[in-house]
Amino acid sequence: ASCPRFWAKVRGYNLHERFITYMSLNQDSVCNANCQGCFRYANRKNGLANLLNVSDYNRLLDEFKRFGGLAIEISGEGEPLLPKTNTLPIIRLASSLGIWTTLITNGHMLTRKIVEELRGLRVSLVISLHSLKREIYEQDNGCPNSFALTMSAINMVSQIFQGTSWREGGREIKRACVHWTLQRNNLNEVPD
Repeated sequence: ASCPRFWAKVRGYNLHERFITYMSLNQDSVCNANCQGCFRYANRKNGLANLLNVSDYNRLLDEFKRFGGLAIEISGEGEPLLPKTNTLPIIRLASSLGIWTTLITNGHMLTRKIVEELRGLRVSLVISLHSLKREIYEQDNGCPNSFALTMSAINMVSQIFQGTSWREGGREIKRACVHWTLQRNNLNEVPD
């Protein structure tokens, strides 16, 4: 639900009439995992300096909306739900402005309280899952016992987000999905 091209197809928006439609907001690049396919490069893994604060994001999102912005993505190139991030305040503000957010997370920090709040906001929630096999998943991200945590988060999101899809423009619109990165060590899982 959070892609401007999708809204152009469903609602007939002419994206060329807008100055800007989409923005990716990367927070600090710190993460509780060390996935092999991560977009973070080595000198970013310890975090960044000179990060934007909440008032910076407020101004940025106001301008974004004024110029026609429809959707933002928060992927972090790290884990955007770690403590000390501005992710939830950003999502709350974006939602209040009518802007959809795609939130990409490993799911490790998701709690029932957070997921229930996200359900009530304009959020498409994406949980990264590298493998359907515990050994491969945990070997890839370097986090022992994280497979059960991620699977639990996926199950919780599927329950809490149940009933949030809708039909529009002949399409079914869903607000939660699983992101799976294909790599040499999981290609045999495609049929599953």
